[in-house]
Amino acid sequence: MTSSPPPGRPAYTEEAMDKVRFGRALGKGARAAAKSLAEAADAATSPDPRASARRAAPHPTPYAQAAEQLRQTQAKTARAGKQVGKGVLAPVKKFSTVVTLQVVGVFFALFALTLGRAVWQQRAAFAAAANAEERHKLWLYLLFFVLFSYFSLSSFLRARRRDRRA
Repeated sequence: MTSSPPPGRPAYTEEAMDKVRFGRALGKGARAAAKSLAEAADAATSPDPRASARRAAPHPTPYAQAAEQLRQTQAKTARAGKQVGKGVLAPVKKFSTVVTLQVVGVFFALFALTLGRAVWQQRAAFAAAANAEERHKLWLYLLFFVLFSYFSLSSFLRARRRDRRA
């Protein structure tokens, strides 16, 4: 049945040996499982080396081909729209800018003429110079007359400059 153990060692039975073997096998299995889990986690978090190959040469599907054609058509349409803008809308923009500057110049000229009339009427009071308030009015009217005349003239000059630009 069982042989006697060597001196200094306790006697093992078949039951005891099965537990020891089972423990060793279980420990080796647990270590192997932990190692497999660690490798699986590393593989899951690392980038796919085949991803660049898939991006470099995608498999053309009918949907992808239709999407590419749509993108090309949109790009052509955008280029054509820019050409229309340059050919048709640019002169309209230039004309409207010139007209706007001329209209603003006319309004400033109307204000300048009104103030010029007031300056002409106040000059007689300035000559009499009895009242300081009348002198201040004349200088104020004169200041605004010059200011609005400048605005009117500069608006017409800007309109002329824009009209001559190619």
